[in-house]
Amino acid sequence: MAEPMLIGAVAAQQCTVAPAMVLEALRRGAEDVAAHSMGIDLRWSTTAINAEDDLGRPGAATVGDGLDPGFVADRWSDGTPQSGRFSARSSAMQDAIQDDVTLYDPRMEVVTVACDFPAVVGWSDEPVGGLVVWVGLQRWAMYGGGATMGWAVGRLERWVLDTAVAIGATAGFLTATDHPPLTTESPWELATGAAPSLRDVAHKVWGFGWGTLLGRSQLDALEGTGALDDAELTRRDLPGGRAWLRLPGDDPAAVTDARMDALRRALGPVLDPGPAQA
Repeated sequence: MAEPMLIGAVAAQQCTVAPAMVLEALRRGAEDVAAHSMGIDLRWSTTAINAEDDLGRPGAATVGDGLDPGFVADRWSDGTPQSGRFSARSSAMQDAIQDDVTLYDPRMEVVTVACDFPAVVGWSDEPVGGLVVWVGLQRWAMYGGGATMGWAVGRLERWVLDTAVAIGATAGFLTATDHPPLTTESPWELATGAAPSLRDVAHKVWGFGWGTLLGRSQLDALEGTGALDDAELTRRDLPGGRAWLRLPGDDPAAVTDARMDALRRALGPVLDPGPAQA
């Protein structure tokens, strides 16, 4: 079920940095962004999964209580990192389901700070899916019920830009939209049915919104066409030939459908149409 969320995420085609740098991005997303943006009491948990884990084996120690970067570091050091996640539920809603699981409501999953590493598969010479680092916040649980998000947006935008440079990301976005709380597929992927295993974030746009991160390849493909000229974008150049493109205004939730449609058209040459649009 999709819920109104504020999302910031970045992606690189391959992981060229140490797992410790990815973990630091997760920690900052949880402690510097989420913990300062949510207006309710949170119940944190930590998940760390390695490629070697047998998730069907009873007692597999992949989940820990609280917000615990040390748990992730210890688990990743014992294998090949596959994913990590700091999740926070509404404490009140978590308590309510202890005696009656039928009261579960996806709105209780108020914070998802997650990463997925490229996956090794038999049909590709290179790991697939890209390195994804993600912060998702349910708007109802933010200060003021998410009616005004300036405080969170500023922190999240800084996190997106810093993380993009740190991991060498070539795609990313910051947007306010309805989205399944625990999913780290971009809204564009969900809309088009694009398979995460076929991502090409080195050359294609992975997601877009109020803020959109483009790498050198995407920029080169667009700049010769003049496609971005009519999209009312403010551009901020970043190290490594990247650029951060921002729509007008300070509130991602206030971006009109017309502006998003214009941005989508401008990005068309580097958007993966996916099977739903092809």
